[in-house]
Amino acid sequence: LNYFDARTMVSYQTPHRTTQDDFCVWDPSECEDYVGFDPMIRNLPTSVLKVAKSSVGENAGRGLFASMMIPQGTGIGLNEQVQSFHLPPSSTDIVEMMMYEEDHINETDYDSFTTFFYGYGYAISHVMGGTLYFVDSGRQLFANHGCNGTDNYGPLYKYSETTVDLNSIPEGFFSTLRAFNPVIERHLRQFMCSDQDVTSRNIEEGEEIFTNYLEYSGGNLDDWKEDVLSLRGQCTGESVGDITGYEIEWQ
Repeated sequence: LNYFDARTMVSYQTPHRTTQDDFCVWDPSECEDYVGFDPMIRNLPTSVLKVAKSSVGENAGRGLFASMMIPQGTGIGLNEQVQSFHLPPSSTDIVEMMMYEEDHINETDYDSFTTFFYGYGYAISHVMGGTLYFVDSGRQLFANHGCNGTDNYGPLYKYSETTVDLNSIPEGFFSTLRAFNPVIERHLRQFMCSDQDVTSRNIEEGEEIFTNYLEYSGGNLDDWKEDVLSLRGQCTGESVGDITGYEIEWQ
């Protein structure tokens, strides 16, 4: 590039379809995964889910339950997940600057906003020059972490908060992204709710649905340590999550 102005930057943030098509000719391996949902995956509406008091423990808050038997390999509301809220790094920087650097701003004024994004959200690092946060727009956001490997929805990992090393992120646990991938840039929300988000086994009616929150760590070692320690504390009952902590504080 000889020049880099605002218009050029926008063209990289949201590439034109022709840029995607040229990329897919060069490397078609990733194009099929993020330009539409797999029609072979059964996708149930979120009406099969209900929100109630979690079965995890007294301080676990709300949880997500199946209102019918959901077979293994079934997605739930995959089409709705692309409507998630997202907080790009530039917005995150502004919020944190206003919270911690502006003398006339009271940090508590932003507690509800930041608790919503950090408590319910999941992060992906090295996107748009920083960390990007997503929050599901539907009932899926109430799914709790499955302690000790009891998760039953989402990618099937062999790791849990009790077995991972604090000082080392398991190899292959997080995807390594190209510096620029026009397919992912154009379909970022679908990339974040990949077709792997299906039930890992049959879920019976009335059973609580759990995911593996390790999947939602930011991907750098500092975030990894903080998230693993937090999950260990919550699973043993020694601490509570961000949402429950906020609700207890403001009761």
